[in-house]
This record gives sequence, structure tokens and C-alpha cells, in this order.
Amino acid sequence: MNPRMDKIVAFLNAEHRRATYGAIGESLGLPAQTAGGMLGQRRPEASWIVSAETLEPTDYGAGDEDAALHERPEVIPTRWRGPRRGTGS
Repeated sequence: MNPRMDKIVAFLNAEHRRATYGAIGESLGLPAQTAGGMLGQRRPEASWIVSAETLEPTDYGAGDEDAALHERPEVIPTRWRGPRRGTGS
């Protein structure tokens, strides 16, 4: 992992907060998939980063997740910026 990702993972672990892959990608200025790929091996420390659809870490088994993963319902979401000007969407 890179130093910025290390800090994010450490923060989420310390606070017992989940965040979406998209939210992490936004904070790093990267696509969500790239941010997810930077996490390396599946392990409890990285399980706090979750899918926006399922609110679960992607492709993790129960033994790979942090035991406290579901103690708080809040998830740091991917920011929705609304339609972009000039794109028609």
C-alpha cells in the first residue's frame, strides 16, 4: 500500500467506520477500482472499505472481515456531485 492508503486504513480501523471504495478513490484522486486494488491482500484491517451497493467488503469471507465491521451502521459514502454541465446528464 502507499502511505496515504495506509493512513486511511488506519483511520477507518481506529474509528470503526466503513467507507465506500468510491469515497476512498475520491480522497486519493483515483477511480474506485484502482483504490480497491491498492489494498492488497484481503485482511480485517482493509475490510472497512466496502462496496456502495452492498455496504460489504468485496469478495471477503466472514473470517477475512474485522469482527467489529457491523457495530456501526454509518458508512462514509461516495459523494454524488449531480449532473455535470454540458454533458446532458
